[in-house]
Amino acid sequence: MSRRTQHTELQLATLGLGLSLLLAACGSPTKAPVAHTAPSQTAGPTASAALSAQAVGTSILNQDALLSGQAGKQWFKDNVPMLEVPDGNIQKVYYYRWSVLQRQLKYTRPSTGYIFTEFLNSVGYAGIYGGIAINIWHNNRDGRWMRNRQFLDDDTNHWARGLGQDRQYQYSNDLAAAAYDRYLVTGDRDFTVGLLQPLITHFNGWTPERREGADIRKTGYDAGAGMYYANPDTEATEFSIASLQTRDGYKGGWGYRPSINSFMYGDMRAIANIAGLAGQGNVASDYNNRANNLKANVQNKLWDPNNKFFYQVMRDNAVQEYGQHPNGGGRDASLPIIPEGTRADGRELTSYTPWMYNLPDDTADFSQAWRQIVDPQGFGTPTGPATAERRHRLFDNAHNGCCWWNGPSWPFATSQALMGMGNLLNNYKNNNAVSKNDYYSVLKKYTDLQFKDGHPYIAEAADSVNGNWIYDGKNHSEHYNHSSYVDLIISGLIGVRPRADNSVDVNPLIPDNWDFFALENVPYHGHLLTVLWDRSGSKYGRGQGLNVFVDGNRRGGRSDLGKLTVDVGSTQVAAYTRYVNLAANPFGDLDQPLNAYPKASASYTSPYDNAARAIDGQTLYDGDNLGPNSRWTNYGSPNNDDWLEVDFGAATTVNQVKLAFYDDTGTGSIRTPASYQVQYLDGSTWRDLGGQQRTPANPASNEVNVINFASVTTNRVRAVMTKAGGFASGVTEFEASLGSGSGNGGGKGTSLPLNQWKSFQVKTQNFTNRYLRHYLSQGFTEIVNAGSDATLKADATFRIVPALDGTPCYSFESRNFAGKYLRHQLGRLRIDANDGGDLMHKDATFCAQTGLADGSGVSFASRNFPNSYIRHRNGEVWLDNNDNSPGFKADASWDLANAWAP
Repeated sequence: MSRRTQHTELQLATLGLGLSLLLAACGSPTKAPVAHTAPSQTAGPTASAALSAQAVGTSILNQDALLSGQAGKQWFKDNVPMLEVPDGNIQKVYYYRWSVLQRQLKYTRPSTGYIFTEFLNSVGYAGIYGGIAINIWHNNRDGRWMRNRQFLDDDTNHWARGLGQDRQYQYSNDLAAAAYDRYLVTGDRDFTVGLLQPLITHFNGWTPERREGADIRKTGYDAGAGMYYANPDTEATEFSIASLQTRDGYKGGWGYRPSINSFMYGDMRAIANIAGLAGQGNVASDYNNRANNLKANVQNKLWDPNNKFFYQVMRDNAVQEYGQHPNGGGRDASLPIIPEGTRADGRELTSYTPWMYNLPDDTADFSQAWRQIVDPQGFGTPTGPATAERRHRLFDNAHNGCCWWNGPSWPFATSQALMGMGNLLNNYKNNNAVSKNDYYSVLKKYTDLQFKDGHPYIAEAADSVNGNWIYDGKNHSEHYNHSSYVDLIISGLIGVRPRADNSVDVNPLIPDNWDFFALENVPYHGHLLTVLWDRSGSKYGRGQGLNVFVDGNRRGGRSDLGKLTVDVGSTQVAAYTRYVNLAANPFGDLDQPLNAYPKASASYTSPYDNAARAIDGQTLYDGDNLGPNSRWTNYGSPNNDDWLEVDFGAATTVNQVKLAFYDDTGTGSIRTPASYQVQYLDGSTWRDLGGQQRTPANPASNEVNVINFASVTTNRVRAVMTKAGGFASGVTEFEASLGSGSGNGGGKGTSLPLNQWKSFQVKTQNFTNRYLRHYLSQGFTEIVNAGSDATLKADATFRIVPALDGTPCYSFESRNFAGKYLRHQLGRLRIDANDGGDLMHKDATFCAQTGLADGSGVSFASRNFPNSYIRHRNGEVWLDNNDNSPGFKADASWDLANAWAP
């Protein structure tokens, strides 16, 4: 990714953890095995959001030993499958790369929730909140193994139907394929099927041509060629050996590239698969046919049968002066323009992308391309694959000045190649070019590259010969989130290969001399999966050889290394309550300008720090010179006690505060406070919040401290901190939320299954055959049964989505009018399109409570009229004030039924 514009930072915050895990190569201690349930959560949404209530894992590995020295340890325990392997560097980098994901996990606004960023400090060309679409593929492949579904649910919604849509086409991406590959792990059919139409819309948007200025073609579809084209810059691969041979070495070089066509092929297959899940056979057939045609064109036109590799084919060669810049630099007009349809003359590492989506036919001929990845004249270098073949005249292993892709080592391309290589070794029978030993060799070099000063680290790109980071700008490149690693370990090295049925394949690609490994409590289809390799059976005491456990029970094994297919049981996807941080202000915001509420202030702030950074949505524990500053401290304060305050700007109900204390013991003068108190403003008086329950009980350093308390409505909350031994105090993130169960309008709150289609059934006696439906946009109840026509069934089906107003409540989207939501207007329920306005968002937000009638079912209170509920009367559906009569309570109670139009 280039720094193509001056870095106009939006003051976006940084999230992070400590750098190193100083683990012995194979000495992480184990403990006696006991069963345990899904871990508890102390930060963010429910930790077991990916798991069913029946999910019970193993407790074989010592988490505290594996996470020794790691900041934000509880986040790892809540979200990350534990790994123990004989290779110390792989183990260290595995946990470090999880910490990179956590650093780059940014909470934005309640309406958007979480997104993943590429840079800790946003760059000028990024989208809102710092999102960059090129990273969708690896964020989903690595992030799909987190236990918390909300993180990627929010990020996917941001790109598919949220504020990220305006930058969907800035860089090539595989939004549909990423979503489907994630579904293979989570099993969340309803969420995935709910994305079908937005994914189709996104896919179709790649067809029109996009240009930069008058004569730089960015992307488009050429119906005559039957392929997509792009310039390397659009694929974040600037100054490639293709573009350098044109009149514009930076943004030139557009043509039919293997990479963008692979992304589009992957999206076609994914849309077909998701349409199949949705029962839309015609759509599935259409997109499979498109994929077949694109595959044929890629293989026939981009594959060179003599050189055994996929090459880019340039287009508009005269415009690009292709052929007149053979060595880069200035034009030699005496040279001929290369004819249209000619393949480029150099191999690029990104041309392994077809195998990311299993595009090439399973033939020995196609597999020959993989010989280049280890060939010292091809991509093979002492530090792993270079981005261009070393025999090419334009190869440069370490060009000075970002961002050159003609030979340096970019983790982005290396991880794409490793993903494709894993598919080749698992899915192709006729591969005779590379083996699992080659996979491990490339992975090992990639792993060893990710260090700096003896600690795990990743920047943008490295010298492909000596491994030194060359594109590594201060407050810019640290902990760079632009590549995959976690998935290469879980689905590649350990070999957990997800499937669409109720099984999982396990096919380790480990070296033959490894005597053990353990991957513990991987979320899969709502279960917890543990994979052990114990050659002797004495390391873990759970049996000799390869064994797979599902929810704590052994479900399969073999005495040697090899492929296993294990039945995991039916998918059990649990509903979760969406976490909403009411204190976040991420800046650079479309709906909330800079310095709008919430606001942070303090009794004293160090001149080196800023109170606003404590509510910027990211948690970064890294000290000075290890990453950007994302904290408030009172360094230099004369006070023994100082407060840090959040002003919501309006009366806000909260019942939880989270404080991530920053402590730089060993390098600086900030320490966790000796004690703290959380208060709220009552009129003009600050009062301690009542009934505080703290986890942990005492202030914990470089960790999220959770304080639950009785709900209060206030404009402002604060934390008052007492110095420890005279040292300053620090906070990297201050969050406030209204947890589930608070309800609205006096009832007891209840949770609904997000992103699922449901029908709302009347509970009133003698009317239970009636359901809420829309007709001519207005709300009615009507009898619906199996014999009802398709229109009525669709009218009576709604998708439960996060509240449009961003609060921890719900909105309901029409099944047959996408983008229209139930809302109240002049007392009547109706469906209207989301116009983005504040009134629409509030009118379309309802808080779920246990049914008013008898405690069963559910009642829906208006968010902006708290004592008014959705109720039926005379066959119509209204929003009425609760008069507490038995008749009203019955009419305002509903059963959440299976969708009539799923």
